[in-house]
Amino acid sequence: MLRSDPKARFTKIAIVEGWGDPSHPDALLDSLRRSACAAGADALLIIEATSQVTQPHLYEATPNEASEETSGHGSHNPGSYIMNKEHIAKIGEAGHSGYYVDAVAIVYDR
Repeated sequence: MLRSDPKARFTKIAIVEGWGDPSHPDALLDSLRRSACAAGADALLIIEATSQVTQPHLYEATPNEASEETSGHGSHNPGSYIMNKEHIAKIGEAGHSGYYVDAVAIVYDR
């Protein structure tokens, strides 16, 4: 795995990217290496690696927003506002926490 362009000439053959659990970044890197190998790569060149952790905020504009929430049928659903605010997004959902790696699979020119 490389973090900067190698001195040898190379060709990029595939984009390899993924999201993983921020507490287990090595599992994501192992998965990316396997993907690069499956594409026939000699190496994996990391372009960007970042992590993001989102924290839920229970109330936004006013705590009274909970009383303004209604279900799709127009009936009052007082728990939906808080349930939506306490939802922890899974990887792939908007607002999720995770470790992101953007890389390219490369082969060395012979």
